[in-house]
Amino acid sequence: MNANSNAKRTMYLNALPILLESLIPVIEITVNKESYIKSVKKWLMNAKDISYWTPRPKYGDSDYTSYVTVINSGLDHAKQRLKELIDVVKINKEKTLEIERSCKIIEQAIMKRFIAQGWKCPIKHNINNSCYYGEPLKSKYLFKFYKSVEFRVMYLKDRNTLLLVLLPRIYVQGPTLKEILEKSGKESLNKLINSECSAMYNIERKYRKAILQAIKKINDDKYLANVVFYDGTSVDLELDKVRLIGNVLYYKSFITDLYDQETYEDLVKLHREYSFSLGPKESSFKIALEFKDLILEIVRSSQVFPFKLGGVKVDVDTNLFEISSGDNV
Repeated sequence: MNANSNAKRTMYLNALPILLESLIPVIEITVNKESYIKSVKKWLMNAKDISYWTPRPKYGDSDYTSYVTVINSGLDHAKQRLKELIDVVKINKEKTLEIERSCKIIEQAIMKRFIAQGWKCPIKHNINNSCYYGEPLKSKYLFKFYKSVEFRVMYLKDRNTLLLVLLPRIYVQGPTLKEILEKSGKESLNKLINSECSAMYNIERKYRKAILQAIKKINDDKYLANVVFYDGTSVDLELDKVRLIGNVLYYKSFITDLYDQETYEDLVKLHREYSFSLGPKESSFKIALEFKDLILEIVRSSQVFPFKLGGVKVDVDTNLFEISSGDNV
């Protein structure tokens, strides 16, 4: 038996410890389910200076309870902002969130800080938020590639610590049908019939996955795309409201027909070159030294940190979080 077989080994997570000056002060509010879904949730999401957390209501509850604070200002400012909802919201009391219940409100504040610094955060992968920034990376083709980051905040009970988990990524944006029409004509659009796409869902004013059903000619210069969303809704949309999903592999035959096999291989290579992946079995708990420079570059260049929540300073330690191989995470 190796004499060192039981020795602990230090590992680094692709995560930075979050530093809190003190517990985060919030205002507790309640609102009935209908008003929350119809107006309050949208207001909370769109308010650039507000961060909030709404736990899933318990079974049978008719009201939603939310905890609201303010970014880079004191809690008095949050009170003033909530007056805009006074007709539908009941303002209960001020309190502080226990550290383990602070994950979502800090996570959302980080996302809004990214947005305030010019990042775009239109996508969400499972439990991670995702934001991208700047000009597309080099590509002479219709697909655009952006450096991006996935992140989430998690709580380690054994350490009583909050961690910001960061995953450098690539964000691929597919071309709109209008761009394809201008590039190569209507015949190229016809090859995409019955393909998956991303289309503007007007009810929510968000892009949702859909299936392209038909291209309708309105006149010599105008076409509409008929798409069916996954809830069964069928609509006709302008071509600039429908784009290919950001998955080069999904459109192999289309890309090879539009360009050639070499172009397809170039796009796949570009995707892999900027994917920052540790491999197909990558998880959040891998040795992260390969990520270190990228993670610190994102944190420093984004100028997201430090910021305040309800007057409490929130920052990150720029040393990757260390664990031993025997630790429970």
